[in-house]
Amino acid sequence: MSEKKRPSESSSNSSSSGKKIKGDDMEKTLHCMRCHQTYKQSENLNNACVIEHDTESFEGSRNGTNYYTGYLQCCGAFHKFHRHTSEEETETEFCYSGPHTSAADEVKYNNWTVTTCTRERCGESLKQIAEASKTKAKELKKSKKENWKRQQRDKWAKKKQTLIDNNASESALRRLAREEKALRCYIEPTNDTIISSDDGFCSYEDILDMSDSSITFEEPAW
Repeated sequence: MSEKKRPSESSSNSSSSGKKIKGDDMEKTLHCMRCHQTYKQSENLNNACVIEHDTESFEGSRNGTNYYTGYLQCCGAFHKFHRHTSEEETETEFCYSGPHTSAADEVKYNNWTVTTCTRERCGESLKQIAEASKTKAKELKKSKKENWKRQQRDKWAKKKQTLIDNNASESALRRLAREEKALRCYIEPTNDTIISSDDGFCSYEDILDMSDSSITFEEPAW
């Protein structure tokens, strides 16, 4: 098999070569999910990540000739080689040549040259990925909860306006005011669910005791 050479740095995009960003020494080190090497984004050139072909993944036949022809299962590239000499030909020079990536969904994995991270080889990277996933889940949960709170506020505002439009009795409006205070204590808790209202400080339990009947809120399971 003939030896392949790594593409020269000069073939990379000139707009990104040699550039350094402000505070480069403090730039975050990333983990490539394709080649499993570490890199910095400011140094992530167009040929920074190079994956060699695995000719052992060849699948084909010679059909009575001196040349085997077929495909490399690592990437699907056409491959041809002589049965007795080192003569060979491959459709592409590399299995992959391009920039690094820290996003697993941008990588096409296979069983030969591009494999997923393992705990033994990329333990720190897996830890970072897990932490990022947890942070994203927390942010999503917080966003959903804030949307629910906003919906509750809108619901009670509409209910109040409906009562006013229908000339509701004073007792009905007082009850709605108590329910609104309970809602505020429930969705905007401060200092152990004690919140300041127009009439002073009250807790959710205090508001319930003041109400004509039990007030409950059906909060989704986050």
